[in-house]
Amino acid sequence: MTPAQSESPAVSVVIAAFNAERTITETLESIAAQTFRDFEVIVVDDGSTDRTPKIAAGFSQTICLRQPNRGQPAARNRGIAAARGGYVAFVDADDLWKPEKLEKQVKFLAAHPESGMVYSDAEVFDAASGNTICRVSQKCRLHEGDVLERLLLKSFIPSPTPMVRRALFSQTGVFDEAPELAIGEDWNMWLKIAACSSVGVVREPLAKVRMHAASMTSTANVETSLKAKRLIVERAVQRNPERLSTFKARALIELEISAGMRYLRLGKPSNARALFAAVLRERPASLSAQVGMAATWMPARLAAALGGRLRGVRSASPNQMQAEGQISAQIPVQPGAWTPESGKVQ
Repeated sequence: MTPAQSESPAVSVVIAAFNAERTITETLESIAAQTFRDFEVIVVDDGSTDRTPKIAAGFSQTICLRQPNRGQPAARNRGIAAARGGYVAFVDADDLWKPEKLEKQVKFLAAHPESGMVYSDAEVFDAASGNTICRVSQKCRLHEGDVLERLLLKSFIPSPTPMVRRALFSQTGVFDEAPELAIGEDWNMWLKIAACSSVGVVREPLAKVRMHAASMTSTANVETSLKAKRLIVERAVQRNPERLSTFKARALIELEISAGMRYLRLGKPSNARALFAAVLRERPASLSAQVGMAATWMPARLAAALGGRLRGVRSASPNQMQAEGQISAQIPVQPGAWTPESGKVQ
């Protein structure tokens, strides 16, 4: 189906793009290779100064909208407003889909009317070498059904995988365009959806997340991300106090520990030490904070390696978790540098 046809497609694919000329061709080619064909592609060019809009316009089934630079949330929202499909799927301009991505998710939503959104596992690959680093499911559990509490405690939804019933946005609202949520806007949106709808999952990797070296090595990214994610937790609890108030302290501690571990991997022990100390003042029995604090005094190379392996350590005992009504949202991390907090799993 092409944009010129009047009949609405089943799926609207929304891509927010900014100066993506080096990667968007590969992204659009992965969409063009879908086995499910009833879709439209809406590329919202967010003020690019390179060839991004020209490249996008060269693909069939693609509508290219242009706007001054306003950020990814605003670009996605414009794509949602222009969408004609009953389902809306999102992908960044540097990520890739596997050929059966749309087909399997459309089938899932057709078979599960109670689900307002479905996501999937994804592979993470190194942008420089193209080598696969891991699957997201090797780093964290992928939950389904009523996932609100689990999603507050840990973001586990890979950003290029969700497909959402378009009608649901009238209930949840769209992406928050506030500048202070420039990092984590995906997680914030999925939390709003999880508060009013069941969430489904296809447990095979249907997308590939491109991991850039810059996103792995920037201390500023850790600081900015932690600030934004604290705000996301606060707002989620404000929207759903009856369900999430008892989880707020735990969720904030998880963010502090995740940031501390990431600082360890970046070779910034003093930054990590400050975060672990704050956690231990609040929760002295936190095993992961205790181990993380000890790691800050180790040789830098050993501390960085340990920081990459500690995401599976609990920061509360099993009895504490059961008392708080929390079901495990993590599994031990495999060796490697990537974690959900360091990449596009917001």
